[in-house]
Amino acid sequence: YHHLSSGIPAEESGLRRLNGQRLSEQIGGQIFSDGWAYIAYKNTPQAVKWAAQCAKISHDGEGVEGAKFVSAAISIAFSETDILEVIQKAKAYVSRDSQYGHLIDDIVQYYMTVPNNPDKCLQYIKFRYPYSRYGGICPIIPNAAVMLMAMCYGKNSFRDTLLLCINAGFDTDCNGGNVGSIMGALGSLKGLHNP
Repeated sequence: YHHLSSGIPAEESGLRRLNGQRLSEQIGGQIFSDGWAYIAYKNTPQAVKWAAQCAKISHDGEGVEGAKFVSAAISIAFSETDILEVIQKAKAYVSRDSQYGHLIDDIVQYYMTVPNNPDKCLQYIKFRYPYSRYGGICPIIPNAAVMLMAMCYGKNSFRDTLLLCINAGFDTDCNGGNVGSIMGALGSLKGLHNP
């Protein structure tokens, strides 16, 4: 807000060079990206474009990558039935050299190696992606790791996925909101009524 009121254009107000890496890579760019996917619906490139533009008002780097991933995942989920397929297709909209993209690969690979133990995966996340490594109040990478863990181990169940996500801790309301949007689009009304 300070940058915008000072005359800095919206597309520059979230830049890392103005705000520092710690602030620019908090969770905010990701948590308000859902609406763009609802508006764009199955037009995934448009959903990603709008989400990235909005995220850049206050975020940069991984913060923008998270917005792209969540909006892509919701848009894609309207046409899919398997969350792992959604994750892989949404990853295509994330920059290849980003930490967010590497995180997706890491958590999915961990799930494939240890498919029936979400508690062990959560301990892995706490060791490999602790808040202390990233700083700030709500860094995006640890929270994205929890979201990915919940979606993988929830095995397409809206209820089970949300329980895993929220019970994991971290930023429970934001993570639960994003994951709920993705899983809600995936399962439609039937999935919500028959979790």
